[in-house]
Amino acid sequence: FTWNTYRSYVLASTFAFSGLPISVTAGNAFSPVVTVKDAYSNTITNFTGIVSFSSSDAQATNPPSYTYLASDNGIKTFTNQAILRTTGGQTLSASGLGTVATSSIINVGSLIPSSISISNLPSTSAAGSSTPFTLVARDVYGNTATSYVGSVSFSSTDPQAILPGSYQYTVGDGGSKNFSVIFNNLGSRTLTVNQPSYTASGTTFPALSAEAMTTVIHGAVAKYVFALPNSPQLISNRWTANINAFDARDNAATTAGNSVTVTGNLAIDFYTASDYATKTTSYVLTNGAVKIYAIARQVGALTITASD
Repeated sequence: FTWNTYRSYVLASTFAFSGLPISVTAGNAFSPVVTVKDAYSNTITNFTGIVSFSSSDAQATNPPSYTYLASDNGIKTFTNQAILRTTGGQTLSASGLGTVATSSIINVGSLIPSSISISNLPSTSAAGSSTPFTLVARDVYGNTATSYVGSVSFSSTDPQAILPGSYQYTVGDGGSKNFSVIFNNLGSRTLTVNQPSYTASGTTFPALSAEAMTTVIHGAVAKYVFALPNSPQLISNRWTANINAFDARDNAATTAGNSVTVTGNLAIDFYTASDYATKTTSYVLTNGAVKIYAIARQVGALTITASD
């Protein structure tokens, strides 16, 4: 008798990826192979259904949806139809059989730097305080360009700013470096970074620049300044003076609202208001200033002190 051999098929249940690179440079195309499998990992050679693609990379170009032909025998190579653009571990996914099959991880590396950017500079900075920021080199897809080795210098519209010195990036920086700046003049101030063109490993890179803006506000109150009457005051005369708060850089601390205690080296009475009815030694600043009301009780050179 004659033995007849038959190959039986079960329904297709999943897709399987092969031919994937372990690593790829952002923007470079590669060719995934997608095989239709049954529950026992057999190739379903007579599959003629549809496969659709997605990716963990929001910037990816995925292969278009495809209807398998009988001539594909359940295996299809999507030649140069997959492009990943975001660095890190990314995956492709195939769907169409009621399930989603996910590929192994593909490590995406950055391209050469095409821009530099200032990040993390706060929208407001206190005068006289160290303000941190990060300078990042990026490729055309916004990835950190880890191979960046450019040299950068800093400038500012604040002529009294204390800036970082020029810096030469190394491969160890991975395209990102933390710096700090001290602004001293109030108002809207711009921080600018410049990198001249340079050549590395036989490649010439163009000049790049970046800038970011911050509003410099006064620092912590460092001293109080009195605006006293210019003319001598008679004993028991009523008079007023203004107290103004300043930071360590002599910027007016116009948002200060703290309390101060006033004292004099001679006998003197301080009052809460212009009616001179209620004595006090404590005043609360509004917008960095307060008016005091006083009557001197002793002849001599009067010195008034404010402290918080």
